Amino acid sequence: MQWRHFLRTCAALIAAGLPRPGGSAAGPATTALSPLGKSQAFDYAWLKGQARALANGTYQPPVSQIPDAVRALDYDRTGCEFCKWA
Repeated sequence: MQWRHFLRTCAALIAAGLPRPGGSAAGPATTALSPLGKSQAFDYAWLKGQARALANGTYQPPVSQIPDAVRALDYDRTGCEFCKWA
């Protein structure tokens, strides 16, 4: 990795409020994790049934949960490789 690319990437991540690569966040976490539901043991039969039910249902587009600061990153401003796909 080139040093300038690394510094630009770190600056972009810090500006967006994200943790630095290979490091921890600058401050305490501001978002709390919410539980996804009751935990249960893995069951392959349930997984197959769930996949079948989803395949037979109508398509529902995913809900985007990308923060605006991350969405605003672009390759032309930051020069970072991971911004090309956003």
